[in-house]
Amino acid sequence: MTQTHDTDDYFYKRAEIELQMAQKAHGSEAVRAHYELANLYLDRHYDTGSTDRAATAGVTTHVVGTAI
Repeated sequence: MTQTHDTDDYFYKRAEIELQMAQKAHGSEAVRAHYELANLYLDRHYDTGSTDRAATAGVTTHVVGTAI
């Protein structure tokens, strides 16, 4: 799937925000969730085509406790 430059920028910026939030988060589960979300956004930015994206999202959903 080819993404537009704007879409790539969005995913990269979201990853940066998640990393900032990880630095401010309290508790290891929250930190881990932010890093996992950042990783997912970077996967989308670089369009790695990872087939494990859904599995990682499931772990993040479990850690955060809410649906993405």
